[in-house]
Amino acid sequence: MLRHRIEDLPGLFYNFANRMYLHRGRHSYLLFILVLTSIFYSASASAVPAFYIEEGNAFFFRGKYSKAVLSYKKAIEESAGSAAVHLNCALAYRTLGNLKDTETHLRLALTFKPDDPDIRTELGWTLHHQQKLDEALTEFTAALNLQPGNFSAGIGIASVYIQKGETSRASELLDQLKSKRPTFAALYYFAGKNFERAGYFSSAQENFVTALQKDWTFAEIRPRLARIYKLQDKMEQAWKQYARAAELDPLDSYSKDSARQLERYIKTPSPSGPTPAH
Repeated sequence: MLRHRIEDLPGLFYNFANRMYLHRGRHSYLLFILVLTSIFYSASASAVPAFYIEEGNAFFFRGKYSKAVLSYKKAIEESAGSAAVHLNCALAYRTLGNLKDTETHLRLALTFKPDDPDIRTELGWTLHHQQKLDEALTEFTAALNLQPGNFSAGIGIASVYIQKGETSRASELLDQLKSKRPTFAALYYFAGKNFERAGYFSSAQENFVTALQKDWTFAEIRPRLARIYKLQDKMEQAWKQYARAAELDPLDSYSKDSARQLERYIKTPSPSGPTPAH
C-alpha cells in the first residue's frame, strides 16, 4: 500500500491554487497552475496554430469561456494537439461547470504528458466532483507517486477518504499534512469536514474556527460553522457566519437566505440590517 509522503514545497503557489477549487466547483482547482503553465507557454508550441490559442486566451481572460473553448478546439482540429491546448480547453470547460468535457480534455492532455503530476491531480479533482471517488483516488495516488511532495494530491486523497467515510485514514493523512503546512487554512477546513462527517461537532467547530483564524476570507467554512452553532442553539453566532459568508460570496444564495431567516434572533438590528463581525 502506498505510504503517502508529503514533503516540503513552496506554499504560496499551491495555497492559492488549492483555495480556488473550494469555491463550489465554480473555479478550477488548478486555475492559476493551468493559466501559468499552460496558457502562457502554449502559444510557443509550433505544432498548434498560435493564432487560435492566443484568440482563446484573449476570450478566456475577458470571461467569454464558450468562445475560448471554440478557439481551443479549432487549434486542436487543425493540428496534432498538445497537452497545453487540451489543458486550456479543460480549464475553460471547468469554468463553465462542464465537468464531463473537462475530464475528456484532461485525459487527452495525459496522452501527451502521462507523467505530469499536475494534470493527474487536476483530473483527480474533476473526477472527485463527479463522485467518481475510486477513479479520483487512483489519479491522486499516481500524482503523489510521480511527485512525492505533491501537496495538492495529498489533500485530494484525504478528501476522497472523507467522502468515502474513512475518517480515521483521512485524519491520519491530514495530521501529516498539517505538520508540513501548519498555517494552511484549507487543511483545517478538511479536518473540520472530517470530524463533522464522523459526528464530532466540537472538534469540527475547533478546526473550522482555526481555519478562519488563519484566513478569515475563507467563505466556504462559514456555513458549516453556522450549522454547528445552530445545533448548539447559538443563533446569533450562526447568523453572523451566514451573513459573513454571503458578504464574501455574493453568489451564495443559501447563506444569504439562511442569514435572513435568523435575523429575528439579532438583538438590535440596524435599519439597513445588522453588520456581521469578522
